[in-house]
Amino acid sequence: MDSNLNFDELYAVMLKITGAQFMAMPKNHKEVSLDELRGYLEGKFPNGKPIEFIQTSGNAARKPDLIIPSSLGWTLYHKNLIQLFAEKGFTGWESYPVKVFCKNGEVNEDYHAFSVKGVCGHYDVKRSEIIDYTADNGGFILREKRYLGMYFDSKSWDGTDIFMMENTTRIIVTEPVMQELKRRKAKVNMTRLSEQLLLDKVE
Repeated sequence: MDSNLNFDELYAVMLKITGAQFMAMPKNHKEVSLDELRGYLEGKFPNGKPIEFIQTSGNAARKPDLIIPSSLGWTLYHKNLIQLFAEKGFTGWESYPVKVFCKNGEVNEDYHAFSVKGVCGHYDVKRSEIIDYTADNGGFILREKRYLGMYFDSKSWDGTDIFMMENTTRIIVTEPVMQELKRRKAKVNMTRLSEQLLLDKVE
């Protein structure tokens, strides 16, 4: 891909999750291995695609958000968001419709299981800036060196709009996708890759 890739126009995306949030898991999730559940995020279904989901969090009156958290980073997207992504021609994803069985007895068929197919290589801390980082953790002041900026080899990116960094569950989107998620008020945190703080220890 373009060696002049602008990392200011790529965003790391993470769901905002609270304890009371509506969450759903595949109906048979207790019978599925962690490795298989993890693979769903990449669209790998060795034993078939789960169609039925059950609400596992949130009270009976809790309504699902635009994006429903599921297992190990895998999510369910409302059909309107799926339609929007298709109309905009966003690449790097696939989905299929599911049924969500809610605690109040309702069966919601407005959601799709969402998998990320786009890929890029792992980030390289040698390309990041080293900064002095300070944080107040409940009165305890943390001061340390941190890496700023999550940069990867542009040649490792397949050019898709929605993609995942290899050997992680870290999802990255392009500026147009970020703008649509923001416009639809999706409950996600989005950070420019150039502004992403890394947890790697500075040597």
